[in-house]
Amino acid sequence: MHRIGPALYAAAHRLGLTGEIVEHCHGAFVGEAGRWLFFREGLARVGAALEGAGVSWMPFKGIDTAERFFPRPELRPMSDIDVLVPSAMLGDAVRALEGDGWTFPATPLLERYQREEGYNWSPRSAHGGNLELHYRLWGSVPESLTEACWKTAVADPEFGEHAFRLAPEMAFVVSAVHSWKRGNQIRMLDLWELKLIADRLENAEGVVAAAREHGLQLAVGLVADYAGQLWDHPVCEEVGRSLLSQLRLAERMALRRVRRRGIDAMTLERLTFTRLLARRPSRLGWKLVLRRVWPHPGDVEQTTPGELPWWRRRAMAAWAGIGMRGKSTQRRRGAEPPPTAEEDRTRRRKDAEAQSPRPPEEGN
Repeated sequence: MHRIGPALYAAAHRLGLTGEIVEHCHGAFVGEAGRWLFFREGLARVGAALEGAGVSWMPFKGIDTAERFFPRPELRPMSDIDVLVPSAMLGDAVRALEGDGWTFPATPLLERYQREEGYNWSPRSAHGGNLELHYRLWGSVPESLTEACWKTAVADPEFGEHAFRLAPEMAFVVSAVHSWKRGNQIRMLDLWELKLIADRLENAEGVVAAAREHGLQLAVGLVADYAGQLWDHPVCEEVGRSLLSQLRLAERMALRRVRRRGIDAMTLERLTFTRLLARRPSRLGWKLVLRRVWPHPGDVEQTTPGELPWWRRRAMAAWAGIGMRGKSTQRRRGAEPPPTAEEDRTRRRKDAEAQSPRPPEEGN
C-alpha cells in the first residue's frame, strides 16, 4: 500500500537489522533497483527519439523525483516512464516515438477522446516497459498548471537541448496533487517525496504562490500540512498553514471534516467535488461529475469488451463509474481500499489496449 519496502530495507541494512521482514523488504529493494535501471534506459531512448524530432520534453512524476530528490533512485518505486510534452507538439512526439518502435492505439473515438478530454497516451513498445506520454495534466486542475510547468521549467542539457525539468516548487505542487490520484488513502511514499522535495527549497513562498495561482489551496495544503506534521518539516508546515488559511466556504467545511476524522476522510472524489463547489478552476469543470455516469465514447471503447453491443458497453462503463463494480472486477488486497473511478478506468483502458492492439492511423 505505502510502497516504502525499499526504503525500509535500506534503513534496516544501515542499522544492521535482520529478519523475515527485512528479507521481504530486500526483495522489494532488489526489484526496484532492476526496475530503475530498466526505466532509466527506456527514458534515454524516449528522450533520444524526441530530441531527434526537436520536441521539447521533460521527465515527469516518479522518473523525475526518483533521480533528483531521493537519496537513491531505487528507493522510489515506479511502474512506468512518465514524460511531459507540450500539447502543440503531441503529433510530432507520437511520430518520433512510432519511429523508435512505440505503437499508439488509435481509433477515431480514441483520438477524439485524447483531443477533447484526455491528458496522456500509453503506447506499447517492442523494447518492453510502459510509457505515459503526457501532453497536459488532469481534468480536475486548470490548464494553466500545465502552462506553468513549462514556463518555470529548467533546462537539462544532460538529456539534450530540448530537455527540461520541473522547477522544484512545481515538482512539489505536482507531487502533492498527484498524491490524491492514487486511491482513497495518501501513501507514506508520497509524504516522504514531499519532504525530500521540500528539503531543496529555501522557503515555502514559491510553492504557496504556485498553488494559490492555480486554485490548489486545499489539495496541496492538506497533504503538505500532513507531511509537515509527520516529518516535523518547517517548509511543509508553512505551505500547509498558508494555503489552509485561504480556503473558501466549501473547502473550510471539508477541512473541518478532515480535522475530525483524519486525512483519510478526504478522497479524490470528495476533493474534486469540493473544488467544484468552491468554484476553483479546472480543465473539465462539472463535466467531471457527468463523466462518472456517462464516460466519453473513446473511454467506453477502451475500457469495455469490443464484442459486446454498444449499449451494453455504455452501461458497463456507467456502472463502473458510479462504483457499482461486480465482485469479479474488485481488488481484494486485505485492507487496501478499492480503486477510485479514475484508477479503475485507467486500468481497464490499459488492459483493453494490451488485449486488442490496433495499428495507428496515419497522420497521428
